[in-house]
Amino acid sequence: MKLTKHEAVIEWNTRRRSCKNKWVAFQCELTSGKILYLKSFNTWVQRAQMYEPGAQEPFRKDGNPSDQKVGEVTKWLLDFIGDAG
Repeated sequence: MKLTKHEAVIEWNTRRRSCKNKWVAFQCELTSGKILYLKSFNTWVQRAQMYEPGAQEPFRKDGNPSDQKVGEVTKWLLDFIGDAG
C-alpha cells in the first residue's frame, strides 16, 4: 500500500510509540513510488533514507538531533520527505 508523506509519518509515529525505548526500523512506499526507510530510537531518527524504486543507494539521507520533541521530529520528517512524497 502506498502512503502519502503525512500517512507515512503517522504510521512511523504509531510504530515508534508502540516500541518505546527500542530501535524501530520502518519502511514504506510513498505515493510518488519512492521508498522511505527510517531507523529510529524514540524520537531520534538515526537514519532517514529515500530510494528510487530498484536503486541500491539512497538519493537522499539524513538524521535528526536526538533531543527533539515529537512535533519537531514530525516537521523534520515532512521536510526531509519534501516533494519526493
